[in-house]
Amino acid sequence: MALVTFKSEKKYFDVEKTDVKNNTIRVIDANDSRFTLIKQYYNHFLRKLDIDILCVETQEKFRRHIRNVSYFQDLVILTWDAKEGVNGDM
Repeated sequence: MALVTFKSEKKYFDVEKTDVKNNTIRVIDANDSRFTLIKQYYNHFLRKLDIDILCVETQEKFRRHIRNVSYFQDLVILTWDAKEGVNGDM
């Protein structure tokens, strides 16, 4: 299993953790290895990709399975499964 970690501000983290907003949008950085893993998953070179979201203010985090990767211009949209069946809170 591959894993990518992204930071989130508290105002976004709370709705992401509860799966009210089960995605994150990031500007692609070709020099960042996380985006290499995401591209490998998108191209089916990886079978499974998980995401950890870390709250920058509290250091709380949660993990989810990536369900879908979409690209738009210089952005990547990562959508994850709801917390059922995943490690949930960490």
